[in-house]
Amino acid sequence: MLDVPMTAYKRWGCVIQLHRQSYYCSDSKTVHHWTGYKFENFMRWKWYFRYRAALLQVQNPYVLVEIREYQFDIALADKEKERHLRAKLTAAKRKHTEYLNKVEQARQIWQELFPIESDPLFEKVMGKISRLKVRISELEEEIKTEYPSIIKQES
Repeated sequence: MLDVPMTAYKRWGCVIQLHRQSYYCSDSKTVHHWTGYKFENFMRWKWYFRYRAALLQVQNPYVLVEIREYQFDIALADKEKERHLRAKLTAAKRKHTEYLNKVEQARQIWQELFPIESDPLFEKVMGKISRLKVRISELEEEIKTEYPSIIKQES
């Protein structure tokens, strides 16, 4: 499945409510409402939400001003999910080619006594290349199984 960060498909929002009393009551009035922020932007603008709440508290000293922060999941369209998978596949192929080119370049300039295949760093890079091959095949298989109509259209 997709191995994206936990916050990739979540959005955050903030509501500032003005209560009629100096305590929580059921008939609060929503004064400000911001929604649809990614986590980084939400944290960047959090000071502004608190600032707006403080202004309301100064204007209404005898009532409760409440700040509610919330998060919600967004549902991506199939086209977006497919585009995301294709981007991951392209990135994996790019890394695979990059590592292969570096290995080939290292083979050409290798001047040690023992062959390059016995070098621990070379073995580590070859392991990375094999993991990338497996990842590429997994992504291609996932695209074929989840989006077969798109594959047929391209052919």
